[in-house]
Amino acid sequence: MERRRASRVGTVGDEGVCAMNGQEEKSEMREQRSEMRDPLEPVTEFERELTKAFAGQRVEAPLGFAGRVMARAEREPARGKLLAMPVRQWRAWAAGAVAAVIVMGALQGERVHQEHERRVQAQRQFEAAEQITDQALAQARAQVQRAISLSE
Repeated sequence: MERRRASRVGTVGDEGVCAMNGQEEKSEMREQRSEMRDPLEPVTEFERELTKAFAGQRVEAPLGFAGRVMARAEREPARGKLLAMPVRQWRAWAAGAVAAVIVMGALQGERVHQEHERRVQAQRQFEAAEQITDQALAQARAQVQRAISLSE
């Protein structure tokens, strides 16, 4: 399989560097499929013996089995419902859920507001520090100018 693939080396214009013709590809795919085994096919000798021993032996359901199953299904309520509650309870749960969402929204809004206030305060502090720095630089420039004018 690998030798066939490597035997025909073409150019880029010839369907790629290492291409096979369509017939070779099909036969390779058939070989790969035949190598795959059926997952239901017995693998071990023990499984083969079991399959052979029980082949053709069908066990019939006891008399009245279907009737008993149907009667039980009619007696017992269905168990697969996700939500089985009366409408009043459902409305109470829905109202509680809406209230919880509102409270969570209010808490989130408060948190966002506090964060905004912290940003505004930080901006004010930065601007104040910037003004102090500007004044200090202005004073330093003035002192340098005086020192220069006195030395001349």
